[in-house]
Amino acid sequence: MQSFDQSIFSLYQQGLVSLEESLRWATNVDEFKLKVQGIGTTSELARDEMAKSGGVGATPEIFRFGD
Repeated sequence: MQSFDQSIFSLYQQGLVSLEESLRWATNVDEFKLKVQGIGTTSELARDEMAKSGGVGATPEIFRFGD
């Protein structure tokens, strides 16, 4: 599932909407500006990590020290 801002960012990357228009409709303008600059936020990283692991209810990977 994609967030609204992720959809807008995708349209921006494809050149279908301008930066000004993207910022006008973004729900979190500051976070969107960071994404345009190539800087990811912790909430994005957490969302991406959840998507990779299968989301809520997925079996977590357990790491043990010394093995």
